[in-house]
Amino acid sequence: MKLTIATCQFPTSSDITNNERCIADLLRKAKQQNADVAHFPECGLSGYAGADMESYEGFDWGQLEKSTVQVMQLAKELEIWVILGSTHRLSGTNKPHNSLYIIDDSGQIVDRYDKRFCAGDKDSKTGDLAHYTSGDHFVYLELRAYSAGRSFVTTIVTRNCTGNTNA
Repeated sequence: MKLTIATCQFPTSSDITNNERCIADLLRKAKQQNADVAHFPECGLSGYAGADMESYEGFDWGQLEKSTVQVMQLAKELEIWVILGSTHRLSGTNKPHNSLYIIDDSGQIVDRYDKRFCAGDKDSKTGDLAHYTSGDHFVYLELRAYSAGRSFVTTIVTRNCTGNTNA
């Protein structure tokens, strides 16, 4: 049995609506190429704090939720699995997670991986730790008799971007 994974790259930004449009276009292209799964970059939908925007101060969480639902609906319509890079809001003053939502071909979020190994200093003032809370578990995915952990996704992305598998 063959499993086709589309690794989808685009120039992310702090503009959630524009990121959503890019994701929707790439999802349609992935489906046209008979992909079973479309994989998007870290914080692809939300934008990446520290790179695409300075911080999450004033961030439009409502728009992120609406855009996430739109991607879920499109996954259902196209009957394609989606690994969606985004940001997951936490309660109170906790920094959000840098997450991958795993959306099945019926448009449901079936799991969420939160980046576990965030770079930064011990005081969380630099790197990813300045903006994100580290996750605490790996995610295991079984799809059409294929099994994969988060490291599988990293290998695919690394191979596609650099030509080697140093994941």
